[in-house]
Amino acid sequence: MEKETVTNLEELKEAMKIPAGGVDFVYESSAIFDKNKKGFVIFEVVSGLHYFRLVRDDDLQVHFFHSSHGTGTRVASVDLSENELAQLAIFSFQWSPENVSLWVVPGIPGTKGKVIKSDGRPSDMQYKVGLDGNVYAYSNNEFLKIDLFKSGKPILIPTAYEAWENTINAIELLDSAELKKNYEFEVVSTNLILSMLVTGFEVYTKRRFTELEQEGVAPNMDGIIKSFYSKKERDNGIKSILSEEAREEKETLNKFIISKGVINFQNFDKCKLAYNKGYSLKFGDLEISQETIEKVQAYIKFRHQIIHVSPYLHVLNQARVHKEDPIFANKQTALDAIKHFKEFILALHNQTLSFKLESNGIKTVFNPE
Repeated sequence: MEKETVTNLEELKEAMKIPAGGVDFVYESSAIFDKNKKGFVIFEVVSGLHYFRLVRDDDLQVHFFHSSHGTGTRVASVDLSENELAQLAIFSFQWSPENVSLWVVPGIPGTKGKVIKSDGRPSDMQYKVGLDGNVYAYSNNEFLKIDLFKSGKPILIPTAYEAWENTINAIELLDSAELKKNYEFEVVSTNLILSMLVTGFEVYTKRRFTELEQEGVAPNMDGIIKSFYSKKERDNGIKSILSEEAREEKETLNKFIISKGVINFQNFDKCKLAYNKGYSLKFGDLEISQETIEKVQAYIKFRHQIIHVSPYLHVLNQARVHKEDPIFANKQTALDAIKHFKEFILALHNQTLSFKLESNGIKTVFNPE
């Protein structure tokens, strides 16, 4: 496979906005192997929601970090302390939803150079591209929940999957609360859990829908517009109108449409249609049982009754008890709902990480001295 040669930073940023890819480059500097040099950044690029960082530390360790909202932060590290002083190094790194890898070849004249390779691992240091385009770093502490706002506008918020995990953690905290647990409490807490699960479902599917585009998976905007705007609107040029409004707001057309609430991600059928037409991702193809899909659909409908009828609703399928067994708002129902929602979201998230665009590798040359 031929590699694409990149000649400037903007081309490089655009070329790297893909779910899986690789970069090769020559770094022309002896500093990379000089133990007397302090650590420094070799390479750093923000591309959509992808962040790439290659650094040499004070101990002659080179670390390649890759972060995206879908995968979190992974790091691959190689040790250069045993290598001779050389005038250049050849770097190659790769990233995919499954892993990251780093290769380094010292450029020693008259030799082929020893290839040093490392595969990635989850990183203790987390990097995340904020909504303002800046990169934020923080330690990987499961108890650390970061939200950052500026002038009332969100800059750093949980990713789609982090938001879902926060929902599950909150539900588990509620379930473990040492309160006086009687029948009434069980009904209300079960209905609250169902409401939280459906809200978590909506937040995840909506947020992930826009994250995918920023990770390099282009949505089918014609498919989305055809599915969610009437023929009359389409005939009257709604796509051109929306595109112009999106440009004025400095947003992509996809993100602009989502921000207008055109797609109700709390409606299972609308959500399913959006992913199908936007990304050719079919809920029926997820690696889950048909029972899980049906249970998630049912619990979403129950949430509507809880909100609009009563949080004290103790028979969730009251309107259908003449045709089916009653479903009570109790702990067993809550645990069943948690199980099926977790299975669905995990399967959907894994499917969103399976997009691998047919793309060439990227090569470039850096000479910092």
